[in-house]
Amino acid sequence: LLEYEHLLQRTFTVRFRCLLDNTSGFVTLEIDGRIGILYGQKPSHTLDDHRSLALIGIACPFGPPSLFEIPQRESLFKSKYRLTLEPVSLDPRGKLILNYTDHDLTELASGYNWIHSDDLKYYSTAHKELLKTGTSGLVCYRIQTKDGRWQWLQSSMRIIYKSNKPDFVIANHRPLTDDEGEELFYKRGTEFKLPYPCLYDFDTNFNSTINDDENYSLKHHTSLVKNSNTNLSVSIINNNNNNNNTNTT
Repeated sequence: LLEYEHLLQRTFTVRFRCLLDNTSGFVTLEIDGRIGILYGQKPSHTLDDHRSLALIGIACPFGPPSLFEIPQRESLFKSKYRLTLEPVSLDPRGKLILNYTDHDLTELASGYNWIHSDDLKYYSTAHKELLKTGTSGLVCYRIQTKDGRWQWLQSSMRIIYKSNKPDFVIANHRPLTDDEGEELFYKRGTEFKLPYPCLYDFDTNFNSTINDDENYSLKHHTSLVKNSNTNLSVSIINNNNNNNNTNTT
C-alpha cells in the first residue's frame, strides 16, 4: 500500500574497503534506496507465500567530489616514520610540498610537533589503531610546513615488519585543499562518517587520550604499545609546552 511506502525507504552510510588505491584504507559511501521485491528467484515451497526482498539503491561517495576523482599522481607522496610516528624521511615530492629536508625532520624530535593542535586527539587515535592493527585506515589532518603554512593531508599509514617484528611505518599522503579538509573536519564528529567519530570533546584534555589505560595493545606487541604510549604522552606534552611558550612570548 502506498501509505506504508515510506517504511521501505533506506538511507545510510557504510565504509567499504578500497582495493584499487592503496592511499585509502576504506571508502565511505552513502546509500539511498528502498526495499523491493526481488523477482526471478526460485519460488519458496514453504507454507507462507513470502517473496524475496532486496535493497535497491544508489551508492555515492561521501565527501567532496574532488576527493573521489582519479588521484593526481604527481601530488601523491610518501614518508617514513619510526613507530612513535617520529618522521625519518620524505620522498622528493613530499620535500617539495612541505619544504622540509631530512635534516629538518630530525630537528622536529616528534611527529606530533608538526600536527595542528585541533587534530592531535584525532591523530593520536589513528596512531593507536596503527599499533593495534598494523594500519591506520584513512585519516585527514593538518600538518605544518616549514614556512608555517597548514597543509591538509589525506593519509594512510602501515607498519613494516622485519623478522616478524614491527620495524618502521610507511605513510602515503595526498594533499587536500582547505575546503576539502575543512568539510571533512566538520563531519568528523558525525557517527559513522569517518573512521574515528566523536573525537572532538574539547572539554577533555587530550593528554588523557594517550595516558588512559585502554586495552588496545596487540597480542604480539604488548610491550611495544606500552612504550609507544609513554612516547606519545611526552610528545604531546612537549607540543603543548611549545605552544604555551609561543603564546607567552
